[in-house]
Amino acid sequence: MEIDIPKIDLRNEVLEYTKSLKVPGTECEFKLSASSNATIYGSLFALFIKDLFKDTENFSEAVRNSWIQYIQSFQDPETGYFFARDVDKPKSLRNKYQLTAFCLSALRILKSNPEYNLNFVYKEFPTNNSIRNYLFRNGCHEGRPGSGNFAMFLGIFLTYEYEKTGNKDLLDKINTWFEFHNETQNPKTGFWGIGIDHDYYEGFQNALHQFIIYKYHNRPYPNIQKAIKRIKILRDNEGLFNKTPGGFGCYEYDALEYIVHYFSKNKADEQLKKILLKSMNGILSLQKADGGFPLMDDIKYDLWGFLRYSRFFLSCNNPQILLYRLKIYLKSTIRKFHKQRTYYNWSNEGTRTTESNLWDTWLRCLSIALISNILKLDTANLFRFHKFIGIGYN
Repeated sequence: MEIDIPKIDLRNEVLEYTKSLKVPGTECEFKLSASSNATIYGSLFALFIKDLFKDTENFSEAVRNSWIQYIQSFQDPETGYFFARDVDKPKSLRNKYQLTAFCLSALRILKSNPEYNLNFVYKEFPTNNSIRNYLFRNGCHEGRPGSGNFAMFLGIFLTYEYEKTGNKDLLDKINTWFEFHNETQNPKTGFWGIGIDHDYYEGFQNALHQFIIYKYHNRPYPNIQKAIKRIKILRDNEGLFNKTPGGFGCYEYDALEYIVHYFSKNKADEQLKKILLKSMNGILSLQKADGGFPLMDDIKYDLWGFLRYSRFFLSCNNPQILLYRLKIYLKSTIRKFHKQRTYYNWSNEGTRTTESNLWDTWLRCLSIALISNILKLDTANLFRFHKFIGIGYN
């Protein structure tokens, strides 16, 4: 299977799309999508895209400093949290953790650091037991929706502080993080939790966040072969990994992180190579005319869809997954999902599900970069991965 991708076009088209979302008269302010408002999240995703395509190499010192000052302005001096008052919920710990993790990555890309110490790390996680209590409280042992994010945030903060200080107590806490997850993972799936959701789609999508921490620390990921086996079952006729036709930004990236990592240690596996190439073609087919990528393709949800997308439904040989896909498609049809706006917690105005946005553009391009890099395609020269623990690290 051949990949036909003009390497200069993808880079230019994506960077031009990103540029189109910059607020006039500013250097660092970007909208998440054409129909949404500008927030720090839009700016961070724009920076991640620019860095992935090596465009940050063209930053002047003045531009770099503007970015640093802009990002640092969101940090609370007392706690060390980064917080977006215009969009984040004041009492949402997840919002604070998420933005802090993104800002740490961004500042590392810019060869800088937070202006203030991350005091919250020491206040909220003083002991090894506090690590276990936090993970248990957030349902990380049972794969509760969103629990993977909470586990990843903690892994990022502990690692950042340990690399910064060399404090052995922090290393003990990192080891406690791994012990908790090794003890509680479902050995039958390689994910966390039990049930049809946790066994397949939600299982790998949630567990990817823990996988990122294992990958960065070069720790053996328990039962990875079982995880890969289940993820492979979920690919559709286009090489995508969503429950319904048209793909889904997070699901493709999450699945491909697993597959690429496994393939790096099993390069003789021709089936995996074919899966990666098929996925790359599928992702590229989702690029919009504006140069960006959407959450998902423009899919028609109606009762005729069972026939219209029969190849999607029948692309899985697992009866359990077939029934699950049919159920989710029917629910989406009833809810008129295709007419909804996706309200990430990164924008007050939301973005249409089929509209290009910076978050999904970054994830789609990351997926293309991962495949290009591991298969040593010509397109690999387009990309550069950042080296900070978290999403985008490789």
